[in-house]
Amino acid sequence: MWQTYATHLSCHLGSSTIDPATSLAIGKAVAATTPSTGTPPRFYDAPVSGGTTGASEAILTFMVSAAPNNPYFPLLKEMFSYMGTSIHALGGPSLGLAAKLSNNHLSGMIALATAEAKIELITGTRKP
Repeated sequence: MWQTYATHLSCHLGSSTIDPATSLAIGKAVAATTPSTGTPPRFYDAPVSGGTTGASEAILTFMVSAAPNNPYFPLLKEMFSYMGTSIHALGGPSLGLAAKLSNNHLSGMIALATAEAKIELITGTRKP
């Protein structure tokens, strides 16, 4: 499928976990580079989850900031499928990052709760 788009699409992808405001600014900067003719360039943030193990086994998860009905999502899904098995369209600009950051916050809270429980267990300071 990508061959269909290769001659006329400029697509920029960001898979870093950065703040949504920076991602939106990058998207605006990419859009500002629109050539006088041809298709305007596109920017999609698509943060990734899965770590080095997921990367080496090509089983990463991509959280793509594109609507499921975005005409370019099938192309994005095909490109990401070489690196991952779970590719999700999560809506418009920066929504993939919002999902990734929410997941990171929840994971952090679970780690803190687990550490607190372990400390209480070890020290015997658990109060009813």
